Amino acid sequence: MAKRTAREPIPVNDIPDEVIGAVVLADLAQIEADAATHPDQFARDRIIKAVTRLRDIAEGNVSADLAIELALA
Repeated sequence: MAKRTAREPIPVNDIPDEVIGAVVLADLAQIEADAATHPDQFARDRIIKAVTRLRDIAEGNVSADLAIELALA
């Protein structure tokens, strides 16, 4: 296998799912933390709702309501 340079992207198929999941969950936690200080209450609520929904999907916690929303999408 050829050695990659620091600038070459790693194909997603070469990254373990656990690593991708950990990065996604860490980014969601950062977004959630930043949302807490957002000056617009309505935007803050929308951000928190989206983060919660994405975290549930990433963790495999899909409620019946969310499953219906996903099916409709």
